[in-house]
Amino acid sequence: MLGQMRDTRELGIYAVAVRLVEATYFIPTVVVASSFPSVIEARDQSEAAFEARLLRLYRSLAFAGYAVAIPMSLLAWWYVPFLFGPEYRAAAPLLAVLVWSVLFTNLGVARGAYLTAMNWMRPYLFTVALGCAVNVALNWIWIPRWGAMGAVLASCIAYWLAAHGSCFLLPSLRRTGVLLTRALVRPGLSR
Repeated sequence: MLGQMRDTRELGIYAVAVRLVEATYFIPTVVVASSFPSVIEARDQSEAAFEARLLRLYRSLAFAGYAVAIPMSLLAWWYVPFLFGPEYRAAAPLLAVLVWSVLFTNLGVARGAYLTAMNWMRPYLFTVALGCAVNVALNWIWIPRWGAMGAVLASCIAYWLAAHGSCFLLPSLRRTGVLLTRALVRPGLSR
């Protein structure tokens, strides 16, 4: 949408920020792949053990999200020109904001594994479709006003809504929404 509503230069600058953020997407995949079997194992023990392991997973991924977002936000004005050259300096503020979507991408991967394990495909589809619809709608409104920054803000809100906010719209997901909130407020790497 950005490429159709604005010029190719702005799209290129946006693409730099997106590329740097996407480079972190392996983190939740690795963490979930290595730790989710123990979460499933805990489900057979008790509901309390299952919830405790799920919260531990959410907390570790929230920690990883903050560990990426905080330094990358602070160093974006140095990091972008260093990697791509001074002509891409305009991508720095985009990166400084867009990198916060990593927090919700991380939690969304873990929450997606949870929904799959529970065989809750309809709620999963609903949350993803809602995030997509909101992203398109906000892009439609914000790109003409704010250009690439509008697209960045739309993406951040859509990722939050798909991974976390939507949990409070469906009764079956409210408990995991509370766990995600606890992880966002108190992230950590506890055992």
